Formats: sequence, C-alpha cells, structure tokens
Amino acid sequence: AYATLVRYVLGFALQLSSAKAEGDQRDAALSVAFHRLDPSRFPATVTVADDLPVPLADEFAFGLRLIVSGLERLRI
Repeated sequence: AYATLVRYVLGFALQLSSAKAEGDQRDAALSVAFHRLDPSRFPATVTVADDLPVPLADEFAFGLRLIVSGLERLRI
C-alpha cells in the first residue's frame, strides 16, 4: 500500500514540475483544440470541452481518493 501511494505521489510531482514550465498557455491551447474537434467523431469530448483540460490538482485529488478507497476495501 505504501509503495503504491509513494509512486503515485512521486509520479504526479514529476508531472507537475514539467507542467509548470508549460503553464497556462498549454492549457489554453488544449482547450481550443478540444472545442475544435468534430462533434460527429468525438461527441463525448466536445460535450465536456468546457471542463477540459482538468487541472492537475483536481486529477491528483481524484486519483488519490481512488487509490485510498481501493486500499480501504482490501484492508482486512
């Protein structure tokens, strides 16, 4: 359990450090790209395009909750 949490946190820290270099410009460009997708080919993505990309802090919190929830279920 400890190794899973450590790897998740360290992996996210690495991702976050590289994402800061790109910053808000990358997110803005991705948002534009999601809105320009063909709705007939990518209907689900276009539907949620206003919420994309998901902020890394939100992704981290969601993933951490999933890991902890799964580990709690395994606990005997």
